Amino acid sequence: MHEEAVFRRLREKLAELTAEHQSARVLEVSLWVGALSQFSGPEIQAHWSHAMAGTPAEGARLLITESSDLTHPHAQGIILENISLEEPV
Repeated sequence: MHEEAVFRRLREKLAELTAEHQSARVLEVSLWVGALSQFSGPEIQAHWSHAMAGTPAEGARLLITESSDLTHPHAQGIILENISLEEPV
């Protein structure tokens, strides 16, 4: 299931970044979704809570920008644009 692989890689990256910055939680995630991606913004949003359960991103706000540019070099991809982390204590 390609969808699970995408979420798995995203979970791994978010866990890596929280550890690197000594943060306990991800507060917000911004994703860019290419026009030719296999996933739509609403589809990602629908699976977000379940996919991030039990991870540092559980409960994080998800912001999605959907591209309509079919010629963009990353039109088939999903890009992690930005994350907001809880300040270390």
